[in-house]
Amino acid sequence: MRSSLFILLILLSACNSNISTSKQERLSDVPNSKNTQSNLIDMLITDLNFDDLNDTLELSVSPSGDPGLFREILFKISNSKAVIFEANDAWDTIDEEFLEKNNNDISSEHVFIKKYSNYSLVILMGWRYGSGREDFTIFKIIGDSVRKIFDKPYDIIGELVDLNSDNYPEIIVRNHWEVYIPVDSLDANIGTYSPFHIYSIGNDEVYLDTALTISYNRKYYVFKGLDYDNDIKILYPRKNGVPTLFE
Repeated sequence: MRSSLFILLILLSACNSNISTSKQERLSDVPNSKNTQSNLIDMLITDLNFDDLNDTLELSVSPSGDPGLFREILFKISNSKAVIFEANDAWDTIDEEFLEKNNNDISSEHVFIKKYSNYSLVILMGWRYGSGREDFTIFKIIGDSVRKIFDKPYDIIGELVDLNSDNYPEIIVRNHWEVYIPVDSLDANIGTYSPFHIYSIGNDEVYLDTALTISYNRKYYVFKGLDYDNDIKILYPRKNGVPTLFE
């Protein structure tokens, strides 16, 4: 009797050990990924470096209680290691005004992609506060390399276009201006000076193209220097028309 009881206890102990081991194996099978389903905002799959292989972009980390949609972007290019970049504040959706002037090469409201002959540009835009935005970021993907080539807090993002026919694009940007005096007799308002800035996205660098900036402002705005200036008064037509210097 004692012998039978002893054997029964051994069998029960073995069964419990198997059950415990089985549970540990199932838990270890759960991937320890930073971008869990609750953390992942969006995932995009496209060929960014023209090698006929899918590349992956993962948007993740919602701002805790703050405006914006995501704070991190992960790039997984072909067979290279994943690279993660963080926002200064938070990225949000792409501006509708920008999409009206620029064709997005991927169906997404969070990411703008422009594909050229041998490289791609990925553009992210931050949340626009009343005082402006803290993030406007451009990444360049060429081969297996991902580089952040531009990151400046511009409020208004215009066209991505080759203005000088050098086979490299320029990006037209500026900051908001204030309008503070109505001039009903001229059907216009007086406001502060906020010039356009033209950045050239060259082969290896992004730089403020001063010559293009001056000529563009003289044609479509006013040029009185590169910096925003509260003391320079600009007359802004309420309807279509080119702003002029108010003296």
